[in-house]
Amino acid sequence: NKKLRKQEVSPHLQQKLDEVYDVTTCPSCREKFKRKTHVIRHLVEVHHGEEPYRCIVSGCKRTKAYATREGLVYHLVSYHDE
Repeated sequence: NKKLRKQEVSPHLQQKLDEVYDVTTCPSCREKFKRKTHVIRHLVEVHHGEEPYRCIVSGCKRTKAYATREGLVYHLVSYHDE
């Protein structure tokens, strides 16, 4: 079932995503962490519901921001992947 499959971004978008939003760096304050899970916990505890993730595709018409990297990934897969 396609819906149950983990959403994957195409390689070129994944590369750009990793450049813009490193998994171990807080997107709000740029603090570095050892693990991705530490970043997620830090966002919840320190930045309380901020939505620091924005679309990395230039000219994207959707202006929504995302609280999580996964939310942004879902957007990329849904709107920008071939």
